[in-house]
Amino acid sequence: MEKETESEAPPSSIKKRRCGYKKDWENEYLWLKGVEGDTERAFCDLCKTSFSIGHGGEYDVKRHRLTETHKKRVQQKETSKSMDAFLQPKNDFLADKVTAAEVTSVYHTVQHATSYQAGDCGTKLAPTIYPDSDIAKRMACGRTKAEAIVTDVLAPASVEDCLKVLRRPLNEQREATTKAHTPFFSVASDASNHGTTKLFPLSKLKENNNCILKANCVAHIVHNSAKHAGDQLNIDIENVVNKTFSHFSSSAKRIEELKSIHTFVEIEYQSLLRHVPTRWLSLWPAVKRLHDSWAPIKTYFLSLGEDQCPKSLWQLFKDDQDGEGNPLDLQVYLSFLSNALKIFHDTVLVLEREDGTVCELYDMMFTLKNQATATTE
Repeated sequence: MEKETESEAPPSSIKKRRCGYKKDWENEYLWLKGVEGDTERAFCDLCKTSFSIGHGGEYDVKRHRLTETHKKRVQQKETSKSMDAFLQPKNDFLADKVTAAEVTSVYHTVQHATSYQAGDCGTKLAPTIYPDSDIAKRMACGRTKAEAIVTDVLAPASVEDCLKVLRRPLNEQREATTKAHTPFFSVASDASNHGTTKLFPLSKLKENNNCILKANCVAHIVHNSAKHAGDQLNIDIENVVNKTFSHFSSSAKRIEELKSIHTFVEIEYQSLLRHVPTRWLSLWPAVKRLHDSWAPIKTYFLSLGEDQCPKSLWQLFKDDQDGEGNPLDLQVYLSFLSNALKIFHDTVLVLEREDGTVCELYDMMFTLKNQATATTE
């Protein structure tokens, strides 16, 4: 009975042993690494991918080495130059000194407003001037590198220095008081909409600090001053400029007729300019061009007659339709505005300069006031 029972029992299954990663493999396969937390996988540093070694162990490693992807990576590594050749060794004590010399050279270039090309030339000349200097021999600072030093090193450092000064209270250097005060600084913001909510940054800031002073865009103020002053004139000069421009811009035949009149009166032809209301600096050049071409322009529109001349322009030219040379109101306004608008035009140009400072603002506005007053007297 016992023998029968033993013969009827099923044979026990043999479990296959799983393979694990071995550190010794890295001595032979330099590109191989282990996977942290998973002993049944290995990582290929060339292919940047992991693969299973749980079934075949080292055989799986060899099989991965024979794949086309791995072979391609090996070939790329052999043909490409190692990045180590471009890096300075850690124990190179001159590296920091060379870097400091290059940054100082670029700072000198910026400080004296010379070109990157001149700075690069000076750097290349340094080994010749200082043949016994190892630092001069290793300096290399072309345009691209110099520009990177300016934008990524010097500029952030200068901004940080300014912020430190602004954050530090100023002590009044007087014997009578030792009171400290924080210097003024400007904040530029735009009133914008956020969905259905209108945001006013200035109002939000004043809720936290009622000492904030509002200062509008000065260039905008100057432009609006000229614009509102022009609204008091009997002639809409902006409409005249744009109406005249559009009359010729849509027809090459009209331009040729105007050119022939310029030739007849012996005045050099210049294309009329368009005024864009959103462009602060476009009105004066357009008015000046129309004023300089007044004689040919008047002759052209009078030659069209009342039927063909645009009605809004004919009202301005009709008083001299007999050709007697009577002075027209438009001619007087053009003469006046070509001089008056130039003052505002030049002021806006100065205000929009990149190198302008708040210290110059008072003088700019004071000069504008005096010039505008002198024009009206």
